[in-house]
Amino acid sequence: MNESGHMNSELAQAPVFVRALVNCIQRGYLIILLLAFALAYVGFDRARNMRLDTDITSLMPDGIASVENLEKVVEKTGGYSSIMVVVNSPDPDNNIQFLEDLRESVLQWDWVSSAEYAEDIEIFQQHQLLYVDVEDLREVRSRFGNRIEYEKKNLDFKIDDTNVRIRIRGAGRGIPPSIDFTDIQEKYGADTSDPDDPNAARKIFTDETGELAILNILPSGSTTGMGHSRRLLDEVEDKVASFDLPSYHSEMTVKIGGRIRNRVEEFDAVINDLKSSAFWSIGAIFIAMLLFYRRVFALVYIGVPLVVAFLCTFGIVQVVLGSLNLITIFLVIILFGLGIDFGIHNLFRYEEIRRSGGSPSQALLMVCDKTGRASVMAAITTVIAFYALMVSNFKAFYEFGFIAGTGVLLSLISMYLVFPSLMLLAEKVKLYKPKNPKGDLNQNAAEGLVTNRVANKPMSKPFVWVIGTIIMCLISSVGISQVRFEDDFSKLRANLPQLQPVKDDINKVFPLRTDRAVVFIESLEDVAAVLEAVESIRQQSVDVSSIEAVKSIYDLVPDKAEQEARLAEIVLIEEQIEESVRLLEDFNEEDQKKIESLQEFLTYTAIGELTPEELPEALKLVYTGVSDSGGYLVYIYNTKSVAKLADAQEFVDDIREISANGKTFYPATEAMIFVDMLNLMKSEAVTSIGAVLVTLFIMLVLVYRQLSKAVLALSPIIVGMIVMFGAMGFMDIKLNIFNMVVLPTVLGIGVDNAIHIYHRYDEEGRNGISKAIRTTGIAAMLSTMTTMFGFAGMLSAGNKGLVSLGLVACIGLFCCLVASLTFFPALIQLMDSRKMLPN
Repeated sequence: MNESGHMNSELAQAPVFVRALVNCIQRGYLIILLLAFALAYVGFDRARNMRLDTDITSLMPDGIASVENLEKVVEKTGGYSSIMVVVNSPDPDNNIQFLEDLRESVLQWDWVSSAEYAEDIEIFQQHQLLYVDVEDLREVRSRFGNRIEYEKKNLDFKIDDTNVRIRIRGAGRGIPPSIDFTDIQEKYGADTSDPDDPNAARKIFTDETGELAILNILPSGSTTGMGHSRRLLDEVEDKVASFDLPSYHSEMTVKIGGRIRNRVEEFDAVINDLKSSAFWSIGAIFIAMLLFYRRVFALVYIGVPLVVAFLCTFGIVQVVLGSLNLITIFLVIILFGLGIDFGIHNLFRYEEIRRSGGSPSQALLMVCDKTGRASVMAAITTVIAFYALMVSNFKAFYEFGFIAGTGVLLSLISMYLVFPSLMLLAEKVKLYKPKNPKGDLNQNAAEGLVTNRVANKPMSKPFVWVIGTIIMCLISSVGISQVRFEDDFSKLRANLPQLQPVKDDINKVFPLRTDRAVVFIESLEDVAAVLEAVESIRQQSVDVSSIEAVKSIYDLVPDKAEQEARLAEIVLIEEQIEESVRLLEDFNEEDQKKIESLQEFLTYTAIGELTPEELPEALKLVYTGVSDSGGYLVYIYNTKSVAKLADAQEFVDDIREISANGKTFYPATEAMIFVDMLNLMKSEAVTSIGAVLVTLFIMLVLVYRQLSKAVLALSPIIVGMIVMFGAMGFMDIKLNIFNMVVLPTVLGIGVDNAIHIYHRYDEEGRNGISKAIRTTGIAAMLSTMTTMFGFAGMLSAGNKGLVSLGLVACIGLFCCLVASLTFFPALIQLMDSRKMLPN
């Protein structure tokens, strides 16, 4: 029978859908390839507009109060995004001169809202008496009053160069009452600056030595766009580089820091991690495939359909989600390992048939019919397992499930449309030639039928493998009891040593912690009430309070009642001083120094009420937010670093809701998001794993239509997960918000091997498990290795959380693979020997 006759016979016995599919592919493989490339281009065009959101809050679901509050504060404050230029040299004056020259240059840029290396404190100097307590003002007034009364009773003056002394009867000369206010000045911090110093009315952003100073550059408008932030940072770096630093001082150095640089560096770290991971992962996958298939074009046969599916997937993701987060960005690599599985099984079966003498049409029929059935079953279970993650409110689970599920589904479609078309094209142009053909394949073998099933040899000593697995699970149970959650969030952040020196310098100038809580409040009356409520919380603490300090507009502008009380005292002091000046002018005009001193004091009493609108713009931004936004900001500083869960939880519990003036206020802080995220992750992980297990079980029952087969197919991944958790306990690998995402994924991927192996066993018949392991088992091993390589690339990441994700995935996949190649076939052999599995 010629090849056409064979093909017709094969198509006649294959399912209708498979016959139609193979027929369509053979007739229109060029059209399929052209359409695939067109769709890939459209996907690429959409995917290149994908955004990357490196903010940890992007992992949280919408509607979470802690996230919404933080977003409101960021909108109110502009995110405090700034670029800080830090100059260091032994000469403080030259430091200031450099920053002044730099300031003049950057202020010429349109995007610069302000650039300051000092705070204008003249307004506070003018109103310094408003910051003195009423009791101390009364003490000042009392001392002035006593001295005035003394001077009135002991007048000394001149008339025509004649000294005249007037004594009130009974007054007595005695020692004049002191009008020294040094003790009061020291209480509030004496101003020892030189009045003639041009910087006397400014607070320079410098450390205690003066050798380090900072220019804070604040952009106008939003700086959330990474491209925009990078351009701003590049402009500042170029401008600094244009200065001749040695001309200011031979030892002068300049560093650039601030939130904008931090954000750019974190973004670059993710991209560098992605590049590094992609290099190692994809490189390892290609090398493994080359070693296995020993033909370069194997990369083309499997790689082209994979790239088509990859580009289409991320085109869809861009339309649906619009962005990738810290975790899903690495699906760019992981999907190569996930999607390549179908191609490995297809090419392995295709080559198996072609080496045995089968025609290209026979090989395609086997791929689409026999291998296709197992692939579709595996894909459906894996896709649904991934999509089951979408029931989670945790975006890390939800988006990971959507992207991975969509990627696997499109990979399946591509591998059964583009792969066959590509193979037909390769056969047509003589690019593909089967290795070591073994002669003509009889028709039954080509159709996947085994002519002599009794010839299959059973697996040896299956009981030993089953008992060994049970013992391993018992040992692993000890390790499982040692698995803990990671409660130190600092261990999950990206390692950016290049930022630490400039952060240390900035901390010397601005020492208060940045992991503070911020409360947005609409009225000044409510600000006062919130301050009182927070102080009450501090007082209620049994040991050390989690709240270190509270900062508000009242640290700069006393409340209205306090100002009115103080101004009343200041007015009385002013009257006393004016009376003293009159006495001196009338009776002692020559004591000009005393007159000038008193008149200078009068400049501090000639004040009215201070309002927030009179504050310098830089300070108004801190406590009132961006211009015309309304309301006020209160800052609550924590006593301890909130990197550890216990400390963060204590701080959050104290400030989560603040009741004042019959209202409830909700502070915003990353610590609260950290706590909420960890708590959500713990609950959602259990839900997600349960949803995946239930979904897999239901799908396997529907596919196999037997409860026993469904349980059998699940057994290797259950064993694999037990051993994986045991290994994590023994290796002290803690669960965290990153690696918990991969736990449901391991379940979905791990079941694929069981489905392919069992399907091949079912195809071979009684005692066919050994042959299934020698054939499909090898392909399963390669496909799992490539998936592991996809995750293993993350081991080189700078983010420790991502490293843990890759490590847990590799351990889990390896454990599931070993269980699929040892325990699973041994269990099948035992059940087969007892005829518990119908064939």
